[in-house]
Amino acid sequence: MSVLFKRRAVSYQDVWGSDSADWSDLSGRLTSVEVALGVAAVFSAVDLISSRIAMMDFAEVTRSGQLDRPVPLGPLLSGPSSSFAVDEWMYQASASSLLFGRIVGLVTARTSTNWPSRIEWAHPDQVTVRKMGGRPQWSHQGQPVDTEDVVIRRRSPMIPGDLIGVSPIAKLHVDIQRAVKAAAYERGFFEAGGLPMAVLGNTDSTIDEAQARAVAARYDEVRRTRGRKPMVMGKGWKVDVLRSSPSESGVDELEARINTKVANVFHVPPEWVGGKTGSALTYNNPEMNQRLLDGVALQPVYTLIERLVSSQLPQSRRLVIYPDSILRSDPKTSAEVDERLIRSGMATPNERRRARGLDDLPGGQGGTALWPPYATSIPKPQGGTQ
Repeated sequence: MSVLFKRRAVSYQDVWGSDSADWSDLSGRLTSVEVALGVAAVFSAVDLISSRIAMMDFAEVTRSGQLDRPVPLGPLLSGPSSSFAVDEWMYQASASSLLFGRIVGLVTARTSTNWPSRIEWAHPDQVTVRKMGGRPQWSHQGQPVDTEDVVIRRRSPMIPGDLIGVSPIAKLHVDIQRAVKAAAYERGFFEAGGLPMAVLGNTDSTIDEAQARAVAARYDEVRRTRGRKPMVMGKGWKVDVLRSSPSESGVDELEARINTKVANVFHVPPEWVGGKTGSALTYNNPEMNQRLLDGVALQPVYTLIERLVSSQLPQSRRLVIYPDSILRSDPKTSAEVDERLIRSGMATPNERRRARGLDDLPGGQGGTALWPPYATSIPKPQGGTQ
């Protein structure tokens, strides 16, 4: 059986759930992970990257000369968690890296040779560290944890002496708060039936403070409860509109700017998360966006996972993730790729047939690489069939 496995994408809810810790009292952060993911651009960027990594094929390999040879999966990669499937486990690690700037795992089981056989990803803000005598001491939910059982990798810029790192979401705090307030304003506008914020004026006489409060309360009550029905006012009153619809108040432009900033932080094409691209001179097409996503957004995250997991495998083994496994081309392009690989001697016909889920050619045909490259035919192997 092949050691490469397909995985499905999972949602944020499947991984973190609804009980993530509040960041409001941790390290000066003012935005919770739940609030941040309530911003559509943040959720879209995190789910876009994490789900693609979760769908990638992977293998456990060992070095043989200059080549990596796939081997049967060991206990860690065949069942890394007691609660999550492998694809969910990969998604969770990716989401942690993107949201917190680090992945923190706790070793919960080991093999007879003391190599980890299970690693559960911890909520990063529930794992703390302090230095005692120049050595780090880790705690999880306030309970001490053996340093050897803590697995951590950081992808965010590091400050010398800082063992935790920088959270991308913490750095987006101001923009996330602006996005939340803009969404609240837009919701309030429609809940009020489209009645705008306004100044109520009496053209005949002045009113005292108590009367002003009563009039304002009446207007607010109409905005909240009467939907799109008009407000009935007495003689001499007028309404001067301060702000009208969200679009007229610049909410749409604000959201687009914030979405673009989020896209820049997560290195995804802005239009994929509701932002806007650069000037007309920006070279922008689907192919370039795909290269940007794979090379800039995905690679730092799955490389981090590769190195973290590889550090917990026996020394002769490591994890390799194959990003090309999620690329799907049209039949014509796929046929051209197969032909070029075969005619250049890079692959045999049978190898390409197996990649397509087909049986080998009968009679030992198709098992020999074409040589010299681009010859017109593949010589039949001597001494019978293979």
